[in-house]
Amino acid sequence: CGEPHLITHDFYDRSILTYIAEHIQPNESINVSCIDNQNILTYERGVNSITKSCGSACIAATQYVLDRPFINLRKKMIEWQCPGGINIVDTKMFSLLGPTYLEELAPNLKRMF
Repeated sequence: CGEPHLITHDFYDRSILTYIAEHIQPNESINVSCIDNQNILTYERGVNSITKSCGSACIAATQYVLDRPFINLRKKMIEWQCPGGINIVDTKMFSLLGPTYLEELAPNLKRMF
């Protein structure tokens, strides 16, 4: 994964995540995620907020859980529940699977595709 990530399972709380990420950002430009079971929240650098979904965070979180023997999550695919929907990660190829949906971000977005 080309984006720097900090992944933790020590808490799963939007306000704590925002507090920690905002205090890390002045020194480190890094995405910060917290996970709980297969739920994930990500505070993205550049956006400076918790986002609806972050594919690279889901890939980083997959590596995180596979590297920890005390987290019993051995599957071919892991479905991460993000605030905006589900990201599916192939645990062998570390790639995202499944459909992608675009929200209308600007009035002309649909005309562009």
